[in-house]
Amino acid sequence: MKHVFESQKNLFTRKFTENDSVTRTSYKIMHRMAERGKPVTDGNFIKECMMEAANELCPEKANFFEGISLSATSVVQRAEELGENIALQICQKARNFLWYFLALDESTDFLSTSQLLVFIREVNLDFQITEELASVCSMHGRTTGEDIFMKVHKTLQDYNLQGNQLRGVTVDGGKNMAGVKTGLVGLIRKPLEDLQLPSALFIHCIIHQQALCGKDLDISCILKPVISAVNFIRGHAFNHHQFKAFLEEIDSDLCDLPYHTAVRWLSCGKVLSRLYKLRREIDIFLIKKY
Repeated sequence: MKHVFESQKNLFTRKFTENDSVTRTSYKIMHRMAERGKPVTDGNFIKECMMEAANELCPEKANFFEGISLSATSVVQRAEELGENIALQICQKARNFLWYFLALDESTDFLSTSQLLVFIREVNLDFQITEELASVCSMHGRTTGEDIFMKVHKTLQDYNLQGNQLRGVTVDGGKNMAGVKTGLVGLIRKPLEDLQLPSALFIHCIIHQQALCGKDLDISCILKPVISAVNFIRGHAFNHHQFKAFLEEIDSDLCDLPYHTAVRWLSCGKVLSRLYKLRREIDIFLIKKY
């Protein structure tokens, strides 16, 4: 009887361990899908690929792979559970936080819905730093400074963060963000001043700062001939094809020239850098063409 009891006990223990491994695998696959920005419906395709591999390589263990739940509903549920777990961890750590800092960005997605991203960085007494995306707030109506302030205030309440611990806020250049009266900056600064608390440090996003500096700096005397040469090569399909074939023929490490786009702040530097590296090849190519 003792032997039978131990056998049954081991069976249930082994089955529990197997189920635990299958569930853990499902969470890990979902996490990878989220990191790559894959749609939730791709879970079924991933499972089909795993089943094909399992049936060929280890058919005796195919039932383990069959038990991995990767349906769209399961993937969404696991993503929500992971998000809730991360929020719970931040709330637990917030009890020991000394200061915290916010970084916010508001932009419109392809469905014309405004999305507000709230990043948080916190420091405890041991100088350990926690940095997470605290919330993604969809704003279907207005996006005024007051509306954004209410979303930020709710996020801080969810994580039990106090205003007197706020030491820095980084925002983009929109008026609803950077406005000193009705913008988010002004609405955050006002209650701190009313309570006679130290004001937080407000910073314009460093990427936008460099973009503004790049637009203010007049280097048109350099860019005009560069853009003219690039457009001559890239603007005509036949010239572009010949140029790429020429680079392949001489075994060049670089295979193409990028377009210059004024909207993207890194575009100017990339074009100038690539043209400088290919200056000899471009010179030879243009001499042959002319």
